[in-house]
Amino acid sequence: MERGAKAVVVILAVAVILGTLIMIFNPAYRGAFAAHLKSTPEDSPIWKSNTDYYPNVGLEKQEEDSRAK
Repeated sequence: MERGAKAVVVILAVAVILGTLIMIFNPAYRGAFAAHLKSTPEDSPIWKSNTDYYPNVGLEKQEEDSRAK
């Protein structure tokens, strides 16, 4: 069981490292991450490039429910 847990930790660590490297070196992914942080996914370069392929997919603005606060 210990070997399995150690393998999962190694796989997750490698995934985090590779993901970080991709975010550093790929400008489209950097832009997507920045758009995610700003809560503006429509400004993501990846989203913009996909609009030609998926014209029927859109974003809806969600209004905050005043009763939930």
